[in-house]
Order: sequence, then C-alpha cells, then structure tokens
Amino acid sequence: MSREIKSREIKIHNEKCVGCGTCELWCSFTFQKAFIPLLANIHQSFVSGEGFKISFTEDCTQCGICAGHCVYGALEIVK
Repeated sequence: MSREIKSREIKIHNEKCVGCGTCELWCSFTFQKAFIPLLANIHQSFVSGEGFKISFTEDCTQCGICAGHCVYGALEIVK
C-alpha cells in the first residue's frame, strides 16, 4: 500500500495513556482492514513505574486516525 507524505505531527502525552488500545485498533483497521493491533503503525506498552508509553513505527504516515479516536487525550494532532 502506498503511504502518503507526512503532513502533520502527532504529539504524544504518555501521562494520559491508559493502555486501552483504541489507537492500535483504528490504525490496523484503517491500513490493514483488520482489527489486529500487532499490524498497527502505533503501539503502546506498559513500563513498570512509568505507565504506558506510545511509539510509532517507521511506516506511520501521521494521518491522525489514532489521535482522532483517543478519548483520553494521549495523542494530539499538531498542524
């Protein structure tokens, strides 16, 4: 699948992440047509003593689908 050019930035607020996985589900569904978090271009993981940490893969296009569906405000679109 062809990837679009990154046109915006997604700012991460790890302190707001609760690890719900909504970002991973929407990303994988949008680009892979399946709700499989391992196929997403965004991942969240739990770090003991620090909480959840969000990271993007090299294939992330910064499309904003993850930020648009994050109800906790852990992801923010910066234009």
